[in-house]
Amino acid sequence: SAVVGHGMALMWNTNLLIILGCVAAFAVAGDELIGLASGGRFEHAGLVMLLLFLGLGATTQGQLISLLMQIYNRVSELRNLSFLFLLVPLAVWLGVEWGLVGAALGMVLSQWLRNSVALWWLRHRGIGVGLDGWGMLRLSAVALVAALAGLGLVELAGVWLGLAVTLLLLSGGLFGALPFSQ
Repeated sequence: SAVVGHGMALMWNTNLLIILGCVAAFAVAGDELIGLASGGRFEHAGLVMLLLFLGLGATTQGQLISLLMQIYNRVSELRNLSFLFLLVPLAVWLGVEWGLVGAALGMVLSQWLRNSVALWWLRHRGIGVGLDGWGMLRLSAVALVAALAGLGLVELAGVWLGLAVTLLLLSGGLFGALPFSQ
């Protein structure tokens, strides 16, 4: 049981590492990265992609929660919690009023709500996930500092140097933050 909880926590933090790295990069150079990747067709979609990465993180963490419920033979409860997936199209529909950014934000928020309810339910049933809150906080702080430093450099030295510094700070910060030490 403890091994499963620690394994889930490791996968959760690994997922968070990937997502926060991408979010930091897209916060600094999202429009340029999307413009480059699309051959110039979508030059101003960086914010939408940043939100979609947050949604991807929430979706993959939701899959980890579903996996945990299956491991502990809580499949019937998993089916009962599936009604929360109905929030996703509703939140997207409500967010469309604010354009593509609103739709993406609605998707992200509804996934986060679903995951929060599912984690609460698991803890209420005595199933520990073993999430390392301090590790997640340290990892988030590294990503935030790296993104802010990169954004500061964008004005002084250009977007590509800002992105390079962001990625360097992310890489170096992981050694100092030790997000997987628990």
